[in-house]
Amino acid sequence: NEQSYELSLTSTLVLNTIVIIIVFLIFPFLRRLFPHIFAPQQHLPRAAANVSSYIFWFIDVMKQPLAIYSTRGNLATIFAVFNIMLLLLYFLLTLISLTILIPIYYQGTDAYWNNSYLTFWSKITFPHIEENSLLTIIPILVMIMFTIAIMMFYHQCKAIYVFFRQRCLSRAAPQNYAVLIQNIPQEVDKLSELQEMLRPISDGIVAIVPVPKDGQKLTQLYSKYVSEEQDLQELKTQTNIIKHNVNYTNVKLANFVDEFIAKNMISTKLEKQILETERELQSLKSKHAKIVSKFGKKVSDLRKLKFDVLDIIKRDSIDTHHVYQAQYPPNLPESIQKQFYFVNPPRKETITVTKYPQAETTKMLNHKITEYENQNLDFYQEIFKNINMSNAIYKVQPIGRSAFIICESQCIAAEKYSMLISQNEASPVSVLAPQPNEISWKNISMTATNKVLRYTAFYSILAGLFVIYIYAQTKLFEFINLNTKNWEKSMVQGLSLGSTCVYGIPQDGWCGVAQNIATMLATTIPSVIYCVFMGFLPFILRLTIKLLNFSSMATDRDTLFKILFVFLIIINGIVQVALPTAINVRTGQFDLSMLSQYTVTQFIEQFGQNVVSQQFTFINYIINKYYTFAVFSLIDIESICIFIYAKLVVKNNFKYNKLIQDKTFNYPKQLAYVSHMFVVGLIYAIVAPVVNVIIFVIYFTMVVVDRYTILYSYAPSTQQDFSAQNNMLVSVINNLFVGLMFMLIATCCHFFIHSGPIYIFADIIGILLIIITIIVKHYIDKSYKRSLTELATGAYKENDKIFFNPVLKPNKYKQNQNKKTEYDIEIAMDANALKKATKRKQYKMGLFDRLLGSIYVDLSVLPISIIRHDEDQEYRCKKLEKIQADSKLTEEDVNNLMTMYTHPAIVRALN
Repeated sequence: NEQSYELSLTSTLVLNTIVIIIVFLIFPFLRRLFPHIFAPQQHLPRAAANVSSYIFWFIDVMKQPLAIYSTRGNLATIFAVFNIMLLLLYFLLTLISLTILIPIYYQGTDAYWNNSYLTFWSKITFPHIEENSLLTIIPILVMIMFTIAIMMFYHQCKAIYVFFRQRCLSRAAPQNYAVLIQNIPQEVDKLSELQEMLRPISDGIVAIVPVPKDGQKLTQLYSKYVSEEQDLQELKTQTNIIKHNVNYTNVKLANFVDEFIAKNMISTKLEKQILETERELQSLKSKHAKIVSKFGKKVSDLRKLKFDVLDIIKRDSIDTHHVYQAQYPPNLPESIQKQFYFVNPPRKETITVTKYPQAETTKMLNHKITEYENQNLDFYQEIFKNINMSNAIYKVQPIGRSAFIICESQCIAAEKYSMLISQNEASPVSVLAPQPNEISWKNISMTATNKVLRYTAFYSILAGLFVIYIYAQTKLFEFINLNTKNWEKSMVQGLSLGSTCVYGIPQDGWCGVAQNIATMLATTIPSVIYCVFMGFLPFILRLTIKLLNFSSMATDRDTLFKILFVFLIIINGIVQVALPTAINVRTGQFDLSMLSQYTVTQFIEQFGQNVVSQQFTFINYIINKYYTFAVFSLIDIESICIFIYAKLVVKNNFKYNKLIQDKTFNYPKQLAYVSHMFVVGLIYAIVAPVVNVIIFVIYFTMVVVDRYTILYSYAPSTQQDFSAQNNMLVSVINNLFVGLMFMLIATCCHFFIHSGPIYIFADIIGILLIIITIIVKHYIDKSYKRSLTELATGAYKENDKIFFNPVLKPNKYKQNQNKKTEYDIEIAMDANALKKATKRKQYKMGLFDRLLGSIYVDLSVLPISIIRHDEDQEYRCKKLEKIQADSKLTEEDVNNLMTMYTHPAIVRALN
């Protein structure tokens, strides 16, 4: 089976590349013909764009500055930065592979095993070097170079993540002042009891907002309210359309009547047109009357939902005083808000976006609803009168299992987050508060018993899914292993076209072409089927994770990424390399009992052999899954289905706009795919360096597609932003180190199967590298440990500069006019100050510093320079300039923050 993958690799690469080029070339025409499907979010101004940039869109998206992604959210920005850094890293690995490893492997001919090399691809692997050849020194040195490069990359990624996180924490964002208390003990069921429990840490706490006891009921009412309100907006839009049609029909009718009178009322044709127009006008008025009737019913339903919420507020004595004192919608004061626009980022240029019937329609809609509600003004006043209770009553307010505490400064919030509230560390527990728009209100009030049951069900389903996918992969590989030759033989006979073609013998002419096509199809078709099967995994996992009912959508995304990555890395990584060890050579079937017969030494040897033999299976998978499938995602089947459903079936433009607006970029899935390809690819990085080259090409294609979809296909979502909570990007960065460990272990295992002093030396070097990298990782993680949870106050110096390697000269990034910016001047001043300080201390650069300065590759210079210097970067990640981290909130700020963390059903019912 592996031989078939090797023989078909060239034709598979060529065919898939041709298909991708065709898709890249026809896509601009599809985008031009159907922009509402293939480019619903026209973000960049296209008026000034020339034809070439429109046709060669893949070049155009790569030329866009990183700062443009700030308008799509902080998560999009750091995602784009990470993409560029990973591209630079893999370009470095690819360059080393092409210039050093591949030529060495190809020239170092193994005279003993030469007959077993089927194609050029197996001749550029480590086994092609002669046994005990001095050329083995080269891959050992390259292994050291790769380790240094990846550890530098790990350090820089960690620093950049901290850089972004500190900028996000240094904003006037609501979640930076709030802490979420979860798992409140059952005996604490009143607000006064919660205040007493928090009394030892009450210093700096300005407000407590408990989650309502009946939070699930409130969430259901709120969901219905939002749905009814959307229906009202749709009805209002239809009303405007009908009014426009009525006016147009009246004008048309008047023209027909004037013409009829001018012709002395003898035109039968005009008389018929007048009658038809009058009937059309009556039909429109009838439709309008029905819509007005529906509108009134919807408003009555909304009013009833409000009353239900008000009844719960009155029944549970919920404190609503702060809601009356806050703005609606609640915002921080302008003095703070201008530092960070957490609702609507400002635009410095005219940007064409898809128009949604929101601002004006909602304004008119609210006015119309008010008209209906004024009919029941006395009833509303009575409700509000009953709700405005004294603070003494609020203290007996029954509460749920969670609460938000508002702190007077960000530093105090970070301090409360790390405090131990009780002796029982699990009850209650304090965590960083999520963004208000990322709170899952239905889940946040879930009881501890409910959580245990859901976690049990979740892990049971997860174990079942894992067994199913492992079993499916095992059976698929076994089926392919037993039937590949029969498939190839049948295909050769079918493609022979009357020629006498013999399977298994090298032939020229059409028979040779037919044999190559048959080999390619016999390996590609099962691989495509398997890729489709694996494509359902993210969707299944996303549904399964809903069982956990996390209180934050950010936690949902993080969990999805971690579980998906673990599934991929085990099923299409570790298991894929280990499975051939369990193949029974005589029967061609898997026999897992064989694994028990191996000693530890034999298992290491088998694993080392499989590292080389399984490279073509992995390459075939990533070509189909991450190369071809990624490009075909441009032909957005989901958007096409939405268009057909909304335009042709439902015939509702409002619903179509709503569905398109709800589509957002799937960061967890994409980051899991990238991490999987990177980590598993490093297993083969030294032994089979062609994998590095292919991954670089595939990843470049993925970056192009991802950039386009973020800018043009998916709407920016406030529910997918870079938050202060645990972020999946930390896991992505840690996965880089996992990939490095896999590379060193796999390479050492392969060296282990050879005998000779040079291979023993290589294994020793590999083991030393593993130990050293673990120590270095521990040092880097320790350096940034507190930065991942707390805000830097900037007491020493108020700046946000990053220096990865002080030995290097400062970066002199200049703008278009080739003039130094203020930041360049500031860097130069800092550099001179550092130079003078070191001179005073008579500092002499040591050998290690000289070596570091000569080999250090700073992959972050370009991304960070663009982010800092481009004028368009001040969208969603602006750093505080005057507001300090320990600045305290005013009473108005506190009311606004409390309203943000109050259940939205309560806020909506009172406004």
